[in-house]
Amino acid sequence: ISFNADSTVIVRNNYIENYNLRLDDGGAITTGAPNSYGTKIEGNICLNGGWGSAPKGTTDTGTLSVGIYLDDNCSNVEVSNNTIVNCYWVGIYLHNANTNNIHHNTVFNCRGAQIRTADDVLGGDIYANTIQNNFFIAKQSTQTCANFSSNQNNLTTIGTLNGNIYSRPIDDNKTITIYQPSTGSLSKTLSEWKTFSGQDANSLGSPI
Repeated sequence: ISFNADSTVIVRNNYIENYNLRLDDGGAITTGAPNSYGTKIEGNICLNGGWGSAPKGTTDTGTLSVGIYLDDNCSNVEVSNNTIVNCYWVGIYLHNANTNNIHHNTVFNCRGAQIRTADDVLGGDIYANTIQNNFFIAKQSTQTCANFSSNQNNLTTIGTLNGNIYSRPIDDNKTITIYQPSTGSLSKTLSEWKTFSGQDANSLGSPI
């Protein structure tokens, strides 16, 4: 499901399974560019993105498959109460996106990261997003709960993050990956991420 509109759009209560089996760099639900206030992606179930025998339509073994994809300069979208499971790459992806509200979603077993934010040369800055009260659950020790990346030194201005669960029960240590020029690529514990970013004060790791 893809939309780019200057009027209010609501994408609600869809069941999307086995997508991105041939095409690369896509999502079960995707949008880019500014959207009107009141635009919502809510109550959807997105399963098995890019897990075909040939994820790119070739013999390659990887694909940029995303559950919910807020692409370049996307803004004013509320993403809530969605369930995203088994993405080959990322569950929720904010790419050069701003002023979006991501809350009360459950993301599980996405191979790259459960949530990723990225600021690069393909769009405007990423800022003023709200990411709160979500479950970001990694199944494998090779997966990360979150990946925050920027080609500028601005990771602390992604937005407001709080009340999230960053859970990887099999190895609940360095669950968050960051990148910016001043630090390079680092893996951090939730506690280290809180200290670095000043965000996620009330967020938790695995309860068990």
